[in-house]
Amino acid sequence: MRLKLYERAIYGLLCGRIEALIPVCKTYADYLWAYTSCYIEQEIHYILVCAHQNELTDIEKHRILSDNGIRNHQLKMPSIFDEILAGCPTHIRDEALLPFNLIQKYLILADYERLFHRRP
Repeated sequence: MRLKLYERAIYGLLCGRIEALIPVCKTYADYLWAYTSCYIEQEIHYILVCAHQNELTDIEKHRILSDNGIRNHQLKMPSIFDEILAGCPTHIRDEALLPFNLIQKYLILADYERLFHRRP
């Protein structure tokens, strides 16, 4: 049974399907990695599908993969953090509030205001 669980998680990761990874996540770092990896996998899949179906020009491909595309990932990150907290066990939510994890979150989100003005 354990092999099947981890096998499903591996294939889920390769396909960007978070529901296959959740059962093997044990820590907040596991959840963050799983959600982020699945999101990136879905974005790569979307870009490849668009490039194939629409036969994008080089300029359009560059635009999709440029800094604006990376900024779109940053726009998605707040909702990834929200999804983690909404769908995880209580001990993971508690772990998310540890100082190291909060600092990591604010750096990922480039939320320097909260990072430097947070009160304990």
